[in-house]
Amino acid sequence: MEGGKILLIDDDEALLKTLRINLERKGYSVDTCNDGKTAISTFEENKFNIELVIVDLVMRGINGIGVLQRIKELCSDTKVMIITAYGRLDTAIQALRYDADDYLLKPFTFEEFEFRISKCLAAAKIERKMQSYETILPICCVCKKIRDDTGHETWQKLETYLEQKEGIRTTHTYCPDCRDEYYTEMAVYKDHKTHDDHLLVS
Repeated sequence: MEGGKILLIDDDEALLKTLRINLERKGYSVDTCNDGKTAISTFEENKFNIELVIVDLVMRGINGIGVLQRIKELCSDTKVMIITAYGRLDTAIQALRYDADDYLLKPFTFEEFEFRISKCLAAAKIERKMQSYETILPICCVCKKIRDDTGHETWQKLETYLEQKEGIRTTHTYCPDCRDEYYTEMAVYKDHKTHDDHLLVS
């Protein structure tokens, strides 16, 4: 199964074990915690590997909303699904207010559970791909102009692009390699000019 690890959090040990076994049979990589505090610590240590957090709403100690808030603070890109047997409208609104990516009522079938997981992971994959495209800057291999894809396609000089996009103004100077090359070329030019001048005098 492609994608990162799933962190599953519920204080119902039997349900936690059942869901983990079934998910692992389907090829998912799963970590489990039975309380919010442990879950947050686990996420802090593995946040770059965990792609989806599934947390029960009502738990002792830190509840599902508390876990949701902390996960999004640590890594806003991580998908979080709330599961609960207490399907009140106010809790659903609260979960969505804190950027929950899905909200699933108990009891649910494993088929529905896996379907919701696949949707969350697919959304995460699309977002990763979009982010990777955002880090690619198209540059002409000949003139080194940059393509600006916002609005109408235009090609701009590097200096113009940086100033318009980032407010960065540039100054022109030489790096050590180009400076040495320039001085070498100038020395050769002067030698040739001196030689040509001598020929004219002769």
